[in-house]
Amino acid sequence: MLTTNMLDIDPDKIFEEKSVSEIEVIQKKIQDEVERKKEELRTMVGERYRDLIEAADTISDMQQTAAGVIDRIHNMENLCGAFQQRQLLGFQLDLSKASYPTLDKQDNVGIGLAIQVKILVAIPEQIWVAVEREDFLLGTQLFLLARHIKTGFHLESSPLLEKMMPVVCRQWSAISHFQQKLVNGALLALASSDVSSVCAARYLCVLALLDNTDGETLFNRFLQVRQNAIRSILLEGNDKANVKHRICASLRLLLNTLSLLQSCFVEGRGGQQEGLIWQHLLALTKQEINHSTTCLTSLEILDTLGLEPTSLRLLPPVVRDFRPTNKSCKDSVSLEEVRNHTTTWLQSLKQFLNDALHSLLDLVTSIRALQSIRDASLKEQQGLSGWDIALQKLQLPCGLDIWNAYYQPLVSSRVRILVEQQWTSALATTRQKLADQLRAILRDRNHQPEHDLRWFVWRERSTDLPQQPSQTNAFGLSHGLLLKCRGYSPRIEALCQSLDGPLCALLQDLASYVQDSDIDRDEIQQHLQQCSSNHLQEFCQHIKENCISGAAGREEACVALVARLLKALCELSPALKSCFLPVAVFTSSKNLLGSSAAWTEIVDTLQESSKHAWSTWQELVSSHIGTLLQDKLLPESGNLSAVLSHSTPQWEEHSMEEQGEEGGQLHSVIRVPAQPSLALQDVLSYACHILGSSQPHTVPSEVKIAYVEKLISNMLKQYNNAVKMDLPQAQALQFLLDVMFLSSSLIPRSQKSLSQQANQICQSLEEKIDPFDLDVFSPYIQNNVRQSVRHMQCLLGVLISCWPEKLSSIWTTSSGSEKSSEQPSLLAVCPPVPWFPLLPVVLAGTGGNQTTPMQPPIQEKPQVKQSLGTRSPKKRTEPMENIKSGAAAFFGAMSSDWFS
Repeated sequence: MLTTNMLDIDPDKIFEEKSVSEIEVIQKKIQDEVERKKEELRTMVGERYRDLIEAADTISDMQQTAAGVIDRIHNMENLCGAFQQRQLLGFQLDLSKASYPTLDKQDNVGIGLAIQVKILVAIPEQIWVAVEREDFLLGTQLFLLARHIKTGFHLESSPLLEKMMPVVCRQWSAISHFQQKLVNGALLALASSDVSSVCAARYLCVLALLDNTDGETLFNRFLQVRQNAIRSILLEGNDKANVKHRICASLRLLLNTLSLLQSCFVEGRGGQQEGLIWQHLLALTKQEINHSTTCLTSLEILDTLGLEPTSLRLLPPVVRDFRPTNKSCKDSVSLEEVRNHTTTWLQSLKQFLNDALHSLLDLVTSIRALQSIRDASLKEQQGLSGWDIALQKLQLPCGLDIWNAYYQPLVSSRVRILVEQQWTSALATTRQKLADQLRAILRDRNHQPEHDLRWFVWRERSTDLPQQPSQTNAFGLSHGLLLKCRGYSPRIEALCQSLDGPLCALLQDLASYVQDSDIDRDEIQQHLQQCSSNHLQEFCQHIKENCISGAAGREEACVALVARLLKALCELSPALKSCFLPVAVFTSSKNLLGSSAAWTEIVDTLQESSKHAWSTWQELVSSHIGTLLQDKLLPESGNLSAVLSHSTPQWEEHSMEEQGEEGGQLHSVIRVPAQPSLALQDVLSYACHILGSSQPHTVPSEVKIAYVEKLISNMLKQYNNAVKMDLPQAQALQFLLDVMFLSSSLIPRSQKSLSQQANQICQSLEEKIDPFDLDVFSPYIQNNVRQSVRHMQCLLGVLISCWPEKLSSIWTTSSGSEKSSEQPSLLAVCPPVPWFPLLPVVLAGTGGNQTTPMQPPIQEKPQVKQSLGTRSPKKRTEPMENIKSGAAAFFGAMSSDWFS
């Protein structure tokens, strides 16, 4: 059984429930526990006996010491009572300076005590009046007078005073709480931003007199009060509407603090060396007349209590001539200490302003609001005076401009953040709209496709021509006709406007902000350029990763939309270019006349991204055309006879007369391929359709060249596969003309690899033709190649225009040899084209005014008369040998009338 249970044992209950043996066991346990407790008690008493003796001795010594202290206190009371003038205890009074003669004290002690009690009764009301008027210095003087009178009563011993003590104690209990109230009122008044230097000096005197503080402590307390006031202004509430008011109030309070430092602690009014605080304290403690202060003398204070002159004469001199004392604040603070403490205070205040203003400026969501805050603060700073003198005298590290040192960097930082946010928002909106457009294209691929702009270019709209001549944007795109010429569909225009609108608003806000500020203009301009560059590069990367590489990257219309959008941003978004120009031309209508290195760099980036998108489009289109080539030129079944029967056009028939062995004339007819195969023409027509429907003049030349190169490479690859088959001579002749046609029309001399590949295919095809037949057919085939090039050069102009060399050779290959010698001043153009007049060319060495009208060339079939016995194979001429580069001669000889 546990010990705690043994203490709770009920003997009656045990005898009722337990047996005798069990009761004996319980008794034994209880006895053992008793013995154990006795042993513990003896041990504890033996160990603690020495400590108990020492404690008793200490108590006895303390009792003797306390008795001695009490005796000495009684002796001091007896000695104080023995003074002839007990009221003078602790004060020094020059009786020669008493304002009124005193009466016999023994006869008027009771009246003097009564007047002092009357003063104690009247002081609370006067202190309340002073507090309501915020004249805390007068209230402090009244409070100190009451405490002085109360102290004197405690030192007085007379039967009359014993009767008055209940009244005195009751009145003092009503006056004593004013000390903290006066201190709190002075601190609250010091926290105001509109307090004058004189009032601040009086409030500081209240703290110095009531708390008995020295000058350095008073100075630090003043700085702490002002910092708490700034803290309360900036941290109170969370209202966006009061941000400007709170910032202006904090700036006004800071400037007012510096002005008060100058006047109260450094130099007072009138050029005096001491501050206003020590001037007031000197006037209070010495009772000297000082016209620069507004302190009341003791008699003036007594007059405020409504005492009559007769009553004043009955007061003891110690009460009548009472003046406060403050030995701690006797010496003023040195200029070096003021500078050091102020510097430390400004450093801590700067750290607080960085945190408080950051959270406060986060509530401002527009640059216009920041401009309003800055203008109001600068106006507030210019309207205050005195703080600049303090900065000059103290030579503080913040310089001579508080706004630029503490507030402007935070405002500039918020401007940069807003620029970043507005750029992010604008690009997010543009991305979202671009994603919506791409999804719409994927849902309905045939509705206004971007890779086929014929629905937009060839349809007249009311916006094609400008309604007013003055309505022109910064890039000169004044109407929809120019947009059609550049291939910018309404989707592109809408996407550019979604980015240009927010940027235009941003630039207007920035232009207004930096108009009157030269401090952070360069910084904001540099940040705007850097931010714009980073976001555009991010936008290009986003398009490359999400729009070209994803599902939209497998759709021609989506890729074409992205490619045109990247290029259109440079032309349809004037605000985008303004982001990279100097701030001075933000609002200038001529801002596009200039440029900058940053703008040139970003234009190159956008164009490179656009070319990358066009390259992706070219790969998609080339893959589709490659599939078509396999189906048209060389089907998988390899049935060339079926292909030849359906894709070979009608051949030309030529009559030949030859002299037989017996001298007779033999007439024979040969059949020669007249034009490229229908399959080749179909593929080329489809390729021209694809490129032409996408506005080829808007596609980069590198992409078009790659497109044509891929097309020719795929064609030559198919013909090379056909050469490896067992071709009959007729098929070999047709394929030979096809390859020669490709080589003459679409393969320039600069493409040596393609030229060599075409020549190899031609040689392989010639090997499959009888040499004697090849000798007969070669002139006809070459002539038909030239005729086919001349006839189809207009239809294939989109593909041929990719090669400037081929453009210049068109004119040299279009004229016959005979006609060119007879009429060398004519150029052969397409006869059925009615839109252009005849183009006269002046012969070299002839008069410039002599022109000859152009006549269509007359085609003559060559008559070949050869003997069968003397016929021998001749070396075939290359198809490119008759092509000459005449672009320079052509444009040099053109008449100026053509352009008039």
